[in-house]
Amino acid sequence: MIKSYVLNLSHNDWSLRTHGIGEDKLKVVMSRRIPYNGKENVIGEIYAESDFLLKEIIKTMKRSRRVNEVNLIDIVKTKNDVRATIHVNVDLKGLNPFSR
Repeated sequence: MIKSYVLNLSHNDWSLRTHGIGEDKLKVVMSRRIPYNGKENVIGEIYAESDFLLKEIIKTMKRSRRVNEVNLIDIVKTKNDVRATIHVNVDLKGLNPFSR
């Protein structure tokens, strides 16, 4: 009889790299998700404190194994922050253990 076990989970997502950054400096909101053929088109908005932080989060997204492409749709710079609307194409295959 098994009395205990250890389970190790692995999660390789770009959002893990933003864990230490507060919402007052960086916020990413994915507003629309449209799945198709094992992929997903996502429309989102990034609210960043600076151009540098915006560029870094986009680079981080592009490095993810699941992200196929990241496109900037619009950028608005204000006195206090930078806001960008983005389109992200994500590969969903391999995420569901019951899918084939």
